[in-house]
Amino acid sequence: MDTNLAAASSHVSFFFTVPIFLCNADAYSTMDDGSRISPQVESFLRKARAGDVADCRAQLTADPSLVNAVEAGGYSALHFAAFQGNLPMIELLKEFNTDWNVKNFDGNTPLMLAAKMAKNDAVSLLASSGADLNFASDKGTTAAHHAVGMGHLHTLRHLKSLGATTNFPRPLETGGLIHWASHHGEVDTVATLIYEFGVSIDDVDAHGGTALFNAVFTKKPELVLFLLEHGANPNIACGGCTPLILSVTHGTLDEVKALVAFGADATAEDVDGKTAVEHAKETNRADSARELTKEKVTGPKRLQEATRFKDHGNKVFGQGENNKAAKFYTLAISLDPTNHVFFSNRSACHYNTRQYLAGLWDAERCVALSPKWPKGYMRKAATLKMLNRVDDAKAACAAGLALDPANVDLRNLKTELDA
Repeated sequence: MDTNLAAASSHVSFFFTVPIFLCNADAYSTMDDGSRISPQVESFLRKARAGDVADCRAQLTADPSLVNAVEAGGYSALHFAAFQGNLPMIELLKEFNTDWNVKNFDGNTPLMLAAKMAKNDAVSLLASSGADLNFASDKGTTAAHHAVGMGHLHTLRHLKSLGATTNFPRPLETGGLIHWASHHGEVDTVATLIYEFGVSIDDVDAHGGTALFNAVFTKKPELVLFLLEHGANPNIACGGCTPLILSVTHGTLDEVKALVAFGADATAEDVDGKTAVEHAKETNRADSARELTKEKVTGPKRLQEATRFKDHGNKVFGQGENNKAAKFYTLAISLDPTNHVFFSNRSACHYNTRQYLAGLWDAERCVALSPKWPKGYMRKAATLKMLNRVDDAKAACAAGLALDPANVDLRNLKTELDA
């Protein structure tokens, strides 16, 4: 493994583990030291895994100590019940004073497994019974990490409503929620964390890695572009390696192009003193080398080019060519990602083609770039309305009207929302 790949690998969290009790019916009976668990424990845990509440009640009545017994992977009856969302079993274990925060050998609690499997009712019952919503593994992993790692945003919202933390005050070994979401690779999940949960796009883990670094490492060019368009810093290094160097050595040409377009420093060196250009030449990646060494458009000319693309977009937009217009606005954004109008215009394209989430994220970025521009709130409110998020749409409308009470589009939209 070369230096740059090792640096990237050092902070990657592999969270898609399958519980041992689902893999091998016999594996949970043998402990790490080779000894077998007692027949009574084995019988109880098999029944718990099978969801047999009546049999488990009988065994617990005869021997209450079974309630916190574990198999070879550290899974207890409560782990099984939480993973499966078995509410009657959880209630039974509650009667016998189960340990709500018992950890398996991976450091996962029953609440974490319930969150991972999007068992929201089980999450509620566990939390109300004594499970710690913010209990963390040795590396900092919480139930919220498991929910977002699987893309379960409804479960993450549920956890937060119950009191779970979604922003962490210090860099974690496991990374923050945005690191787990970036491994998952879903743009909408990452965007929701940024714009709904207020997670920093440049949140770093204990090794200095960011969501952008993860997206490059896992070869998610769509997510790489989204992060760059929405303000991710392309020059934050992790372990002496930059996202650009990693994209040259292990990524895709599209990632290289995006990083260069958004200001990645091609002269930055890794821990071995090599730049992205040197790596491209050493690995015979001529396409990347050409991209890195071509003359860049800078200064006023760059802004002029961005305006030219925007004007082309406006022309074809007026002709009803929404998809083509969106491509021109994307080119404009790559040249000037701080221009709120480009995001507003592309949001309109997405709205017209019923890509409402994409339209929402562009509207959010527009508002973030120019919070005193009323039209951005109109774009946001319109897409939220189509996503049936009426209360949020009303709030966006109100924010826009506070800036411009006479705005006709916002007033008309408010009337529609109030109807």
